[in-house]
Amino acid sequence: MDWFAPQIPPYRMLRNGKPGGFDFSGHIVDVGSAPRHLRVGERVFGFAPGFCEYTNAFPWLISKVPDSIDDLPAMAMYPSVSGTALQILRRHWLRRGRSVSRLAVVGASGGLGSSIMQLARHYGGPDLHITAVASARNADYCTSLGADQFIDYKKHEDWSSALPHASFDLIIDAVSGNPGVPDYVRNGAFSLRAVDGVYVCTNSLHASDYLRKFSGTQKKGFELFVMNPFQVASSELPEISRLVASGALKLKTENEIKFEEDAMLRAIKHFKERHAQGKTLIRIG
Repeated sequence: MDWFAPQIPPYRMLRNGKPGGFDFSGHIVDVGSAPRHLRVGERVFGFAPGFCEYTNAFPWLISKVPDSIDDLPAMAMYPSVSGTALQILRRHWLRRGRSVSRLAVVGASGGLGSSIMQLARHYGGPDLHITAVASARNADYCTSLGADQFIDYKKHEDWSSALPHASFDLIIDAVSGNPGVPDYVRNGAFSLRAVDGVYVCTNSLHASDYLRKFSGTQKKGFELFVMNPFQVASSELPEISRLVASGALKLKTENEIKFEEDAMLRAIKHFKERHAQGKTLIRIG
């Protein structure tokens, strides 16, 4: 999202001359007219421009960080990806009381995928079967996060054919719909969905998919998921900080960089190559 959103003309026009990024963590230095429950010096994380030394954050888009979490800057890695992961799992599994015994995660080694697998294992326990789809170099990493089965999408051009059709209760696809990658939804992966299962995709390059999303005409068993940051901040972020504090959720810091232009440009170039294993953290100060 950090590198893709600026390519969208309306976003570029709206944010012209302003900091980019979507996630941050830090200390409050001024509360302005914010509600009284927020005080100068408190540790918070949430949604606000993050490519900057100081940011303006709306009170309803942030959450407090417990004192038991030592590494405050690292909390900047969690809002978008872990918030999206938990919101999806609650929407299509946990809050609806659906039975999910088999889960597939496409793009399992990235921030979103690794969040989903850890959260799913935490809530689903050892009986939940998790299939991770990523490149071979990430096999051990995905297994360490709780994957029972690993599929190398590079080994199988049509990797979905290596899995039994109509067998997954929930499929979460964090790859399809991104620039320069195959559209697995249209290339056969949707057939892996069980009769009453759900296929959730987090992106699309087709405007028609968003029209169907917001008009309520998506096909049965499929959802193009758009994260609601307002709900995440009020509901998911407090739970995420609790899980981080307990050790049940931990995102891997693949790369930690300084707040310098050259370092950030190299990091964005790495994002575009889609070989990330975990997250890149910009640590200021």
